[in-house]
Amino acid sequence: MKSLNIVDQGLINYTEGLRLQKQLVQDRIDKKINDTLVLCEHSPVITLGRKSGKDEFLVPKKFLSDKKIDIFEIERGGEATYHGPGQMIGYPIIGLLDTTADIHKFLRSIETTLLFSLKEIGLKPVLRKGLTGIWIKKQDNFEKLAFIGISAKKWVTYHGFSVNIDCDLQPFSWIIPCGMKGAKITSIKECLGAGFTLKLKKEFKNKVIKNFKKIFHYA
Repeated sequence: MKSLNIVDQGLINYTEGLRLQKQLVQDRIDKKINDTLVLCEHSPVITLGRKSGKDEFLVPKKFLSDKKIDIFEIERGGEATYHGPGQMIGYPIIGLLDTTADIHKFLRSIETTLLFSLKEIGLKPVLRKGLTGIWIKKQDNFEKLAFIGISAKKWVTYHGFSVNIDCDLQPFSWIIPCGMKGAKITSIKECLGAGFTLKLKKEFKNKVIKNFKKIFHYA
């Protein structure tokens, strides 16, 4: 079976994360490395995907600057989202031509990875038809828990997914997340309440690694 490199960076700023991704993508294109999954957290940042417009912000950009939140326009799919400490980021650097040259299937496999992992810590995550990402249904409302947006260069993927674990959710109210006005955003900590522990946070990361390997058929 194929092998998968795991690179756990801890908390890094977005500039460093982007630099690392681009280097790994080129190394993967040049066949210098195996497929790689980068895991990290980011200092506060708002990223704008290819579908982002000019009305993504609900507060002045100076307000965000004063809060020390950076803004980046990037190549991934999707619209605006927020990253910050307490959110798990996953950047899969995967050569699709060695597996399946199907980006939509790749997205669905990431969703399945996250669904399995969230179920294993006691949550009831759901998908929504026509919408990418993972949601929690509370009564008649849906709250978004995980986000996915990727890009690819010469069939090697980068960017990826994020899961709100115990991050500050307020910054999501300063943008229109994923282009969905009025969308409610949640976190694992908010969903589990007193059942959330730092030990569970570490366990969840390990479950994501385990399920990613299983779904994508790595040793």
